[in-house]
Amino acid sequence: MGRGAAVRGALVWQMNDYWPTSLWVIVDYHPRRKPAFYTVKRALQPLVAGVQREHHDWSVCHARPAKVSKYSVCVTSSLRRGSTLDVELRFVSIDSGEDIKPAITKAGLTMPDNGSVTAITGQIDNRTNEAHVLAVSFSRDGAVISRDVDPPQPFKYLSFENGGVQVQADEGSYEVSIKRPMKRFVSKRLMALC
Repeated sequence: MGRGAAVRGALVWQMNDYWPTSLWVIVDYHPRRKPAFYTVKRALQPLVAGVQREHHDWSVCHARPAKVSKYSVCVTSSLRRGSTLDVELRFVSIDSGEDIKPAITKAGLTMPDNGSVTAITGQIDNRTNEAHVLAVSFSRDGAVISRDVDPPQPFKYLSFENGGVQVQADEGSYEVSIKRPMKRFVSKRLMALC
């Protein structure tokens, strides 16, 4: 490749089990989709939301959050035509499930053809703000098309208990709702229907 050429892509390594074992694959031997399958599926959509805050490298320092953390929100598009999106970034308390400050919104974000854009940047004062999840969503014409979250690190200082999970069954579908942020909610019964 010539100088300055960019290489982009994703490689899903060992997608399925070759024998009934516990591996890092996303489809088991039977072939049932594991929770990671849905994460990969979301990440490979044509328009993808992303939010990330700066975290310590826990291998070289004490595992307490930095006093101030930077964050950024970006959107990536693999479409060959530009899109216009609306962006919303929320700051959701892990303890109460309520927003700890007003959401940041940006209407009419113009996407380049087959590219990515940093939509919002900022910083969090971890000394004055309670532990919260950064929750971003991108919408077009009022319909959410992609979303992402970034919880604070490390998890060992956080409690995700009693999230207020509610499951409502309807004809051939389930609606799952929560009152507070949760980490890794998986229902075997719901997964069997997917």
